[in-house]
Amino acid sequence: MLETVRRRWFSSTPMTPKRPAPKDRASPSRLARDLGLVLLVKAALLTALWWAFFSHPVAPALHAEPPLVREHILPGSNGPAIVPESAHAER
Repeated sequence: MLETVRRRWFSSTPMTPKRPAPKDRASPSRLARDLGLVLLVKAALLTALWWAFFSHPVAPALHAEPPLVREHILPGSNGPAIVPESAHAER
């Protein structure tokens, strides 16, 4: 806590609180330093991978029609699936 400095009887300086002595800041532990370094390297590698593979489109002029994509993914589907009505359907 702050301690007040005693004032002499005939001094002209006002009473001011005395600041505590600065404490030596403990350096981070070796584990904290190693973890920070590993996280920094990991972030740099992830940024490099993103930049190399995902930052730019592969083929900007590539356009695919949805029916062609559907036919490629689900062979034999020429259109939306039509479900026949069940004989036991309630009306």
